[in-house]
Amino acid sequence: MDLKIEVQNCEDRVHVTLTGDLTSESAPRLREIATDLEETHASDLPVLVLSFLDITYIDSAGLGTLVFLHKAWQGRGKPMVILRLSPLAKKFLRTTGLLRVFHVVETEDDLPAAIERFERELESTEG
Repeated sequence: MDLKIEVQNCEDRVHVTLTGDLTSESAPRLREIATDLEETHASDLPVLVLSFLDITYIDSAGLGTLVFLHKAWQGRGKPMVILRLSPLAKKFLRTTGLLRVFHVVETEDDLPAAIERFERELESTEG
């Protein structure tokens, strides 16, 4: 299944909803969209929220892209938060150990707490 990517700008966040397979064929599109977001918001990068409820498959290139995005956002002092993991995506992230690395939440109501946790972690590594 191809990957459908829908981008929605909100106040201090950008929601990217992914539907389908995140693979070597589709991952470059996600990376390109993220790069465009970085360039567009060069002075004030928003929080990146990736909705994974409808992800049906992830391969190593897809996981690599997620790691790239995580590092890019973290390096600019902003979190990348994964919202609503599909059971399959959760299995992939758990198996690879990335479930412990990424900020993952189940509902939009959990986003502020995840962002706050990220900010505390960032402060503790800087200080």
